[in-house]
Amino acid sequence: MGLGTHSGLLAPLCGLLPLRFELACRCSRFIVKCFNSSYSIVRFVAGQSVFHQRMQSAIGRNAQHSATILKTSLSKLASIKKITWTTVNNKVLCDLDFSNMIVIRELCITLII
Repeated sequence: MGLGTHSGLLAPLCGLLPLRFELACRCSRFIVKCFNSSYSIVRFVAGQSVFHQRMQSAIGRNAQHSATILKTSLSKLASIKKITWTTVNNKVLCDLDFSNMIVIRELCITLII
């Protein structure tokens, strides 16, 4: 799966994830913070939204989307780290795109030094 343009290489060169992965990653971290909240009402609403009324709530749909991208269950979503998102992104990049990204990164470092 080629990226079609070099703009797809910008996020990895800057150490960021592509927008869809970055948003899903941030959403997952927010959901985990809700699950771990010191307020019982926040924990309750997050649990109900994600596990019982998933398709009727935005937080539940976002949790489902994140779990689908990572091919994991919702119960394991809390243990996912950003490195996992990076790994998934690297699988999406084809070998040519990945090698181009490495060459461009090395050129940028050489120009900075």
